Amino acid sequence: MHRKHLEAALINVDAELTPDAELKGKIKWYVAPLIFGGSPMDESNIVWLDIQKHCELVRWWNVKYEELSAKD
Repeated sequence: MHRKHLEAALINVDAELTPDAELKGKIKWYVAPLIFGGSPMDESNIVWLDIQKHCELVRWWNVKYEELSAKD
């Protein structure tokens, strides 16, 4: 995550957390990444993925970010 977007993604560390059995083994993923204008507050921008799919998407978006950064 790019530093300028880090604050928006931080959770309230004083909040009481409770486990959700349906999400066990899942990772929260922003469909439209924050650096590309996605909102961390928009529920329609959030999906829960297994680790394999998460890794695939991280690699894909990292390549896209590098491609776009090289054009600047």
